[in-house]
Amino acid sequence: MSWTSDQIELGKQLNLAIEQGDTDLVQGMCAEHPWLVTDFDWDGYLWGLKVAASYGRVEMVATLLALGFGVNAVDPRDGSCALMSAIDRERDRIVEMLLAAGADPNLGRSLIAALSIRDSVRRRRYVEQLIAHGVDVNQIYDLYGDIEKGFTALDWAKSDAEMAAYLRQHGAKHVAELREKQAP
Repeated sequence: MSWTSDQIELGKQLNLAIEQGDTDLVQGMCAEHPWLVTDFDWDGYLWGLKVAASYGRVEMVATLLALGFGVNAVDPRDGSCALMSAIDRERDRIVEMLLAAGADPNLGRSLIAALSIRDSVRRRRYVEQLIAHGVDVNQIYDLYGDIEKGFTALDWAKSDAEMAAYLRQHGAKHVAELREKQAP
């Protein structure tokens, strides 16, 4: 969709209302302008749920989900998604809400974000939630766009023996093990 200058202005107003958690304004704007219920802004970047998740707006996340914003939309700039943003910002209730709404734990780097949480209790809880919702513990993540220098969650968790053992219990392997298995 190509946005006009008037539409961009409305989009900016909606984005601000999402940031501020003004659910009434968001509902009113989307009712009056249904085209605003879109996962990408005028520049083609992810907004809506990702913004609400980043700001920790629980009620706004519920509102946006009810309006039809996509729980599995991925930002083309960096591959992030609402679930990854919620984990990264340690928004416990929003993580639960997004997973309950069908968020795909394999989008973005949600597992890597969970493994990067400093608080060991929260880190463990997020990883458990992701595993319960079907995260691929052997997904290979690229390093700065280079898949040849890729890594897995187990590689990422190498300095956390407890988390590495937990991942191993769920079938996680190092990237070298996966590549060795694929070699002819």
